[in-house]
Amino acid sequence: MFLEGFDRTLFLLDAFEIELSIEMNRNIEQAMKPIQMKARGFMPGVVPDAIKNWSRPPTGALPGHRGANVYRSFPIFDSAEMKSGIQYRPGLQKQTSRGFTRAYAVTNESAAGAIFETAGRKHPGGIPSKSRSGVRGEDGKFYPNPGAGERFINALPPISRAGRPVGSKGRSKKNANGRAIFRAWNEDQGRVLGAVMKAIEKATIGYNSKHTILRIPA
Repeated sequence: MFLEGFDRTLFLLDAFEIELSIEMNRNIEQAMKPIQMKARGFMPGVVPDAIKNWSRPPTGALPGHRGANVYRSFPIFDSAEMKSGIQYRPGLQKQTSRGFTRAYAVTNESAAGAIFETAGRKHPGGIPSKSRSGVRGEDGKFYPNPGAGERFINALPPISRAGRPVGSKGRSKKNANGRAIFRAWNEDQGRVLGAVMKAIEKATIGYNSKHTILRIPA
């Protein structure tokens, strides 16, 4: 979630009322945390039967290196790691062509979790036929496995498709579709955005009550 159009608000709070800024960030975190917890609940506890090999280290893995060999291995299913990999990252600021934005994000920091989240988002039927799907054997040879991508995607829950974001115009973006974080966001974004705006409003009122010159537009 990006806050845009609040450049003056964020600047003045950070510059002159750091305690109000900290309180605002804490209130935004309280609004965003349920998204994190709900998304963790959408992560599967066990690997689906149809793709149970996802939880096994690839053939040829070196001892003590879970899936690490001379080839880049496919991230292994690990429910605990996938759940704990969903993290809240507060208040990261960056500059855009329209000014500064501040991001309050729930991120997926597990490779396997990211695969669960987005597999099939770009190619619902699996990777294109021009790509090679298969496994690398102990002998170093590549063994094709046509249709593996499609079978993998079909074994996962459906992707939650985003509607048009609250208060925005135009079409929703495909990169807002997913099975965990984006599903939680798609279901609860209206409530979360309402709580975030309330936190900003509270900080604005607190700031303006102390300042008569450099005021934040209400």
